[in-house]
Amino acid sequence: MIDQEIELFLDRTRISWEYNVDRCLQRPRKHDANPILTGGHPWEEMYVTMYGNVLPKEDGSGYRMWYSAGAKGMTKSKCLCYAESEDGFAWRRVMSDRAPYEDCAESNILAGIEHNLPGPTVLRNCHNDNPDERYLLFYDSYSHTRPEMADWHKGSRACYTMTSPDGLTWTPKEGRPAVVGKADASQSVVWDPKRRRYIAYMRGTRPQEALQPLDGPYGERVRVRYVRAAASKDFLHWSDQVELLRAGPEEGDPYNHIHQLAVTRRGNQFVGVRFMFRVEAMPTVDYEGQGMMVMEEGVCDPYLSVSRDGLSWSKVCDNQIFMPRGEPGSWDHRWLVMPGQFLVEKDRMLFYYGASKMTRAEPPVRDVLSIGVASLPRDRFQALRPLLLHHEAVIETKPLYLSEGDLHLNADASGGSIRVELVTFHGLPIEGFTRDDCTPIETDGLEQKVQWKGGRLSDAIEPEDPFRKAIRIRIYLNQASLYAMYTPECADPLE
Repeated sequence: MIDQEIELFLDRTRISWEYNVDRCLQRPRKHDANPILTGGHPWEEMYVTMYGNVLPKEDGSGYRMWYSAGAKGMTKSKCLCYAESEDGFAWRRVMSDRAPYEDCAESNILAGIEHNLPGPTVLRNCHNDNPDERYLLFYDSYSHTRPEMADWHKGSRACYTMTSPDGLTWTPKEGRPAVVGKADASQSVVWDPKRRRYIAYMRGTRPQEALQPLDGPYGERVRVRYVRAAASKDFLHWSDQVELLRAGPEEGDPYNHIHQLAVTRRGNQFVGVRFMFRVEAMPTVDYEGQGMMVMEEGVCDPYLSVSRDGLSWSKVCDNQIFMPRGEPGSWDHRWLVMPGQFLVEKDRMLFYYGASKMTRAEPPVRDVLSIGVASLPRDRFQALRPLLLHHEAVIETKPLYLSEGDLHLNADASGGSIRVELVTFHGLPIEGFTRDDCTPIETDGLEQKVQWKGGRLSDAIEPEDPFRKAIRIRIYLNQASLYAMYTPECADPLE
């Protein structure tokens, strides 16, 4: 569909009023063969994890995965690796002599041996048609590997960028400076076509003093993790960073932190998977032989958030856990993280994730982190359905200024029915487009066309009539679930 407006109803921005509506979170289904990628080479001795991204091949023949791997002494060897798949589940590493590793003449390492690439994200270029910059890379890096940048780093870590013609060969080798500050979770960079800019979502870290100890004498100092952002129109020059999200008292601050925000733009909305790190203890560990360090210990769970502008965020479905960790003892029962975006396809969404079953204080072993995948039908993040099942649920939108086209619903009405009524700006039913004129939807489908005796959606609009220039859409749910609504593109009413 061309110029399609997608409404996910994850917030109430487009809803004027509703009656008897319940919101039920839909959780991704984990793939039966998880984990789909585990460590198997010397440079993956410590871990492989889903810091990177998965994108479809441009010719439609499969998928490309950029992921992170690390060996012993991870601060010396955090690298970006590459694999391909035909179906998105069975992956093969693409080996070359681009980056030999110790005694291995070939590896699937693309970058990171010299300067390290913690928390990378890969995306396609949206701001120009330069064939040498078709792929973009945004990542964090250590200051001690870049003494020439000491004045810029100011003793901290910082984020850098690279570009590539093919997603394999990245330049410049040392990266381009972007944003100062430690950001060792996965970065997320999203193109905002409305404002023609990239927004980079990074983890921030700041100290929190004088807290009640959690576990022994080292519990009084807890770092606070939060989300910060910066913007760029050319992926080269970046704005000053701003703080966006931080856990509030209701979430257990300072012992509940935002570890990562993975953002995907869907229509005119930004869908964020927000990973909350719940600190349970503060043990001291000899981290990679670097001496005794105080390390926060806990678990990490994902939650859904939504934004209309990429900056102001709200929680979804009463802040329920979006994708639960595995059962105790399973490979993903303690810690979950994601790449910068999830993958949206015609019929499904794929959520690749890295996970661990071990605590940070346990002795490191092979496969402490591995990669899995889960899926949901496209745009089915939550179901809007009747709260009292023996009554209809009703949802009415605010007035919408729509262009030429049809209305489609992502809905399951296989156990009941859905009817739609079009009404004027002031809420009066439009002749030929009442609920009785609507052909009921009684099936389950991702994109079901709504039809009336009076014609298609745009036939109800009268551009010269101030009360029918904008129309409201009133949806009646009878034993049915609504997930998303697709309309012709919405115009700005004030232009």
